This record gives sequence, C-alpha cells and structure tokens, in this order.
Amino acid sequence: MQPHKIVSRQQWIEARRVHLAQEKELTQARERLSEERRALPWVKVDKAYLFDGAEGKKTLADLFNSKSQLVVQHFMFAPEWNEGCKSCSFWADGFERMIPHLAARDTTLAAVSRAPLSKLLPFKTRMGWTFDWVSSADSDFNYDYAVSFTPDDVKSGAKVYNFGTLEDYVETHAKETLTLSCVRAGQPLEIKVKPEVPVSPPDQKASLGILSLEDKWTLRHPGAIEQVNSSVTAMLETFGALFARHSDIKPQHLGGAVKIMDVYYRLFNSEQGWRLAIWFSVLMNVNLALLNMLPIPVLDGGHILLAIIEGIRRRPISARIISGIQTGCAVLLIGFMVYIAFYDVQDLPWKRSKEKAIELKFAPKAPERP
Repeated sequence: MQPHKIVSRQQWIEARRVHLAQEKELTQARERLSEERRALPWVKVDKAYLFDGAEGKKTLADLFNSKSQLVVQHFMFAPEWNEGCKSCSFWADGFERMIPHLAARDTTLAAVSRAPLSKLLPFKTRMGWTFDWVSSADSDFNYDYAVSFTPDDVKSGAKVYNFGTLEDYVETHAKETLTLSCVRAGQPLEIKVKPEVPVSPPDQKASLGILSLEDKWTLRHPGAIEQVNSSVTAMLETFGALFARHSDIKPQHLGGAVKIMDVYYRLFNSEQGWRLAIWFSVLMNVNLALLNMLPIPVLDGGHILLAIIEGIRRRPISARIISGIQTGCAVLLIGFMVYIAFYDVQDLPWKRSKEKAIELKFAPKAPERP
C-alpha cells in the first residue's frame, strides 16, 4: 500500500469537500450520459436468431419471457474454453439478486455465450446460478453485435470491438504497427502501416492516410416504389433527428432554395455532373411531392385535411377562419425559409474559398537504406 500524507482532521475535511464536489460533477455527468443512452434510436431486428437453452431451442423473442424489455449479458465463454471468464463470473454472481427487481420493472435478463450448452450448463450448476443462460454457437448473434470476431477479423490485427470505429482503434494504438486487410485486383492483400501524429498543427490525433487511385461508378436503376420508400424513410429519419431531445440536428441545418442552387453548382463541377444533377432533380421532386402532402393548410395536404374536416362537420368552415389559418401558416413558412436561407448563404462557394484548409505536417522520415 502506498504511503499517505498525515494531516489534521480539518485539513482532511477540506480535501474531502474538494473531492466531493468532483464526485458530484461525475455523478451528474453520468446521469446526463445515461439519459442520452436511453434516448438513443432503436434498430428493428429483422434477422432470426436461434439459441440453445436448457428447455430447447429459443428465438430472440423467446428470451424476453413475456416481458417488454430484455437485458442481454454477453458472457465471455469461448467454445474452446472449459470455464467462463472470471470477470464475467464475478458480475454474474450478482444477477440472482437483480432478477426479481428487473422482473418488477417488466424486464428479463439473459446471458448469451458462444460456448456450447454442454459446457454452459455444468459451469452454471457449479456456480449455483439460476438465471437464463443460452448458447449462440450456431448463430451470428455475437458477431452481428460486435462482441465476437471471426478468425479473419483477428488475423487482420485491426478488429473493431463493441461498435468502435477504425479511428478509435488507431487513436488508442498510435504506437503500434497495424495490419490492414484489403482486396486489390480481386486478390486479398495485407498491408502493414503505422499511424502517425502530425507535428503541425498541434494537438492532432494519430491517423492513417488512404488514397484512392481509382474512382469507379456503378449505375443503379431503382424503381418508383423503391425511390418513394427511400425518400419517406429519409424524411422520417430527418424529422426524427430534428425533434429528438439530444440531437445535433437543428432547423438551421436544413437547406432551402440557396442550398439547392449550391448543390447544383457542386454537382455540375464534378466529373459526372449532368448525371448527378438529373438524379438530384428526381430525388428533390419526389421529396417535394411528399412534403406537399403534409397536413399544413397552405399545402395540398392541408387542403385535403380541411376538406375532411368539412365533410365530418357536414358544413363548410368559415372563410375568415380558413383565410386566417392559411395566412398564418404562409407567414411562418416564408419566415422559416428566410431563416434557413440566412444560414445557407454562409456556406456558399465564394465563402468556402476564403477558408484556408488545415495543412497537416508530419515529421520528416529518415531515408531508407539501399
């Protein structure tokens, strides 16, 4: 044990108060982080997973056990091991006490491991556990949720764990030589690279540089239904992000007429300009047609809504009321267009050209020996 400074009780209280303030900051930051985690969007699980349990085969839905929520513990127990992970086992000893409290909150807990059931059950009996523990040996469950890796993933030397990114991995392994697996001319190729930290500007992270020497375009011809479905999905995701409590997407990030002209300018300056411009025009028209159906009085969707209301009431709505509603909505809509136009002009080409790009400088390399 390391030696500690001996002080008076009053000095200890003062030091403790300073530390307590830091603890409270950490607690509040953790509460905010937990709130943001609970607000994360959901992903629909379309893939069918099948697990081996003590009572037979189970689907992912079966693991919920008639509850509305499921907590999955990815218990590390590889197929070739004879015992489970000691750290996972430490935490699993506390599951028994948690299960009744989780059940009272309409939540089920289940552990999932890649080891076969023939190894899980004896170890479970030995440890005295009763929680639901299933094997995912015959499914891709662990791989799909980024907690297990194939031999090729391990061999590459740059596996990504728990939904991390390559950028995260490079940053935490800045001094190591990494092995990247790629395909060149149809053949697998492994390249050893070492991240570098720029000497200028300061406080830059370690990074890798990837240069594409060939731009290959692939043409697709999606059908009308696919395009409409894609536009509806994108629109719903945009509105969802726009109104989400902790989202970084704000109203000023949307684009209006100025942004549309800016996009056309960029497209026509690219190699496939005319083709991309046609594609963007089709996409924009589909999106505008869908937006026009929103139940806003000055749009067609609003006219349909007012007609439905009149049909239900069996008498027309007062012309004065309709005029007031449409005028108010028109003023709001035009005001919003002016608002986003103000932000759009901040990102016009001649303004971007004045912004000097950050130039990264690296330390000179020693000449290679012949």
